[in-house]
Amino acid sequence: GGCGRTMATIGEQFRAARTARRMTVAEAAEATRIKPTHIEAMERDDFSGMASPIYARGFIKLYAEALDLDPGLLLQAYAQTHAPTPRLPMEADAQGRVRPRRRPDERAGGVAAWYGRLRLPDPGLLVRGAVWLGGVLLVLGLVSFGIRTLRARPRPARAPRGVERYPVLEPPPAPFVDGDAFGDGGESER
Repeated sequence: GGCGRTMATIGEQFRAARTARRMTVAEAAEATRIKPTHIEAMERDDFSGMASPIYARGFIKLYAEALDLDPGLLLQAYAQTHAPTPRLPMEADAQGRVRPRRRPDERAGGVAAWYGRLRLPDPGLLVRGAVWLGGVLLVLGLVSFGIRTLRARPRPARAPRGVERYPVLEPPPAPFVDGDAFGDGGESER
């Protein structure tokens, strides 16, 4: 019996391609490095457990390529059936008409009301950031101290120009006289 559907869902296409290759979920997970629970969820067309639509699209592309399916068609199907569509937040005005919500500073209360609803970041994140910044400042301080210490170290005094650094203690030997290599007046050559 025909149920009226002309095209299989993303999950049905994944399952059919995997079983046609006689591949288990564990083998598919190993080939794609996608968790088996995500493979099973995609084959059920359940993308709600993924961290975000970006992960879902990435997993669809990886799994489709591993099964030799066209990732473009599957991503297009995902965008039409599963991807969230961005909508402006709506609210009803005093007369009951629904319209896009105004920005916080346009509502009654202005910036003060908006500031009251402002969420502060996780305190743990602030602590980690402060520790990281303190570490960077400590390293920079140590490097600066090391450079100053090296520059402040006394250096040996340099001799003024024209003055020899090491004084000569003995006079140089007498120059070589032609034929007198052994100091015998040249008699050894004869």
